[in-house]
Amino acid sequence: MPSTVDNLRDQSTVKIVSLLVLSVVMVIFILMFYQVMAPYLMSLLLAGVLAILAQPMHSSSLAYCRGWTSLAAAATTTGVVVVIVLPILFAILLTGLELSVFVQDNLSDSSWEQIKSTVSLRIDQFVQRIMPLMPAGADQEAVKEQLLTGIQNQVKQLGVGASEIASSTWGIIGTLINFFIQLTVCLLGLYFFLADGPRILHGAQNLIPIQPEYQQQVFDQFTKVTRSVVMGTLVAAVGQGIAMSLAVGVLGIGHIFVIGMVTTVAAMVPMIGAAGVYVPMSIYLATQGHYFTAAGLFLFGFLVISSIDNVVRAYTLSSNVQMHPLLGFVSILGGLEAFGLWGIFLGPMIASVLYALAKIFNQELKGFMATSSPARGESAGEKPGANFVSDVTATIIATPVSVVATIVDAAPPAPEVPKPPAC
Repeated sequence: MPSTVDNLRDQSTVKIVSLLVLSVVMVIFILMFYQVMAPYLMSLLLAGVLAILAQPMHSSSLAYCRGWTSLAAAATTTGVVVVIVLPILFAILLTGLELSVFVQDNLSDSSWEQIKSTVSLRIDQFVQRIMPLMPAGADQEAVKEQLLTGIQNQVKQLGVGASEIASSTWGIIGTLINFFIQLTVCLLGLYFFLADGPRILHGAQNLIPIQPEYQQQVFDQFTKVTRSVVMGTLVAAVGQGIAMSLAVGVLGIGHIFVIGMVTTVAAMVPMIGAAGVYVPMSIYLATQGHYFTAAGLFLFGFLVISSIDNVVRAYTLSSNVQMHPLLGFVSILGGLEAFGLWGIFLGPMIASVLYALAKIFNQELKGFMATSSPARGESAGEKPGANFVSDVTATIIATPVSVVATIVDAAPPAPEVPKPPAC
């Protein structure tokens, strides 16, 4: 007759095998589900970010709609479309039209002749410098003409490639269809995140085998960093782009929307910033003899445009979000390489969530070690090397986690925003 211990052991073995088989099946279906959802993950992530940023507006909508969550979510989504989506689409449209006109004007033969005559003197100087290195009997005028012709052909080749892409009707239609599908998924996700957000979070907490308080810590950290990073980076970049457009318009340089959009994108990239736009433009204007315009643009960029970043971040970045400058810099660069332009926001978010998970894991590991240490000491006949091996293993696991937590905790305190004097 099998004993009770044998029956329990058999049942435990059956459960372990069943759990392993179920885990393998779940992994297969998770991978298949990822393949299905992969094209729209970025849109859903953007919807989640917008839902976090729109919480103050949604709270007002809930109060105005007297608790009708569906109506309040629809009103908040409409507000996001009017305040954020439509202005961005309008700016992109104007930038595209202005860029198209700029390409057509500057790639024509007449425009090339003007550019050719402007830079002819500098090419002459360059040719004179390289003539001693040329073979004997080389014609200076022929070398100069070859340089000009090569540059013109390369520029026109780029223009022809851009024109072929732009003239591809099916390519344009496919791009527009994909864009509107992604936008529709994003707006639908925003609506349902606002309308059913609490239920979605509650269901996720029940499905994920992690303590609810730990899940809440991760969610709070993600929310905090999302608001700080997105608002701090995006608002500062848009502010610098608007200031650059105003400066370009006042100085009469032209191409306001193109330069403003390029400045906005450059302001979000580390080590480049708005200076990567106004410094080359100032140098180019100075080489063309527009010394007053070049000096005005450089001074305005250095004193005003570059200062907007520090001012805006001081008022938008939360003082509770502590991240070491090295970790923030590397996370942005790595995010750019992995996710493209969205990596500017995703990199710091991922680093911050990893920090929250590292703290939770470190806390659980310390609790486990404190709980298991007395039991190990009381075990009869335990080998002396067992404790050593266990301690070394726990140390190896905990070391990278502690390093991440230490780097993030080592961040300098955020600058305090000065309060206005009391009346």
